[in-house]
Amino acid sequence: MSRANPGWVLRVFTANCSSWASISVKPQWLSIWFIHADHLHKLGRPFLSNHAHQLVSTDFFVVPTATFRLLFVFLVLSHDRRRVLHFGVTAHPTSEWTAQQLRHAILDEQGLRRILKLYFEYYEKSCTHLGLGKDAPIHRPVQSPALGKVIELPQIGGLHHRYERRAA
Repeated sequence: MSRANPGWVLRVFTANCSSWASISVKPQWLSIWFIHADHLHKLGRPFLSNHAHQLVSTDFFVVPTATFRLLFVFLVLSHDRRRVLHFGVTAHPTSEWTAQQLRHAILDEQGLRRILKLYFEYYEKSCTHLGLGKDAPIHRPVQSPALGKVIELPQIGGLHHRYERRAA
C-alpha cells in the first residue's frame, strides 16, 4: 500500500501520533526519515540476519483466573527460534521482581558459558598477540590470494571479525 501511495505512510503516521498519543507531529519533520526508509530497510536486514540469535522480546500481560484474580505474566521470547526463554507469574509485581526476572532470563548460566566459550575461541584462534609475533596462540597459516576473495566472519556476536579467503 505504501509503495502505491508514496505519501500514505507519512499521513497515517502523523495522524496516529496526534490521535493516540496527543503528540503534534509535522510531516516535514518525518519526511527525511521516510525518504530514506527503503535505504534503512536494506541496512536493517543484514543487522537482523547477523544478530537475530541474540535478540529477545519481552512482554508483560495480565491473565484473569477462574476465581477472578489477576495474575501478571512476564514473558521473554527468543527471536531466532521464537521460543520461550523465560516466564514469571506473580499476583503483585514490583520493580525488584521484574528486574530479577530479567536477570534470570538473560544472564542464565548456560548463556554465560556460551559467551565465554565464544570469547575463548576468538582469543585462541583469531586474536593477535604482540608476544607471539602478531600471531594467535593457535597458529593460522598465511592464505595465498589464489584461494579466492577475502570474506568477513563475525565472531562473538559480531563484536570482532576474522577475515579469511574463500573461493567464490
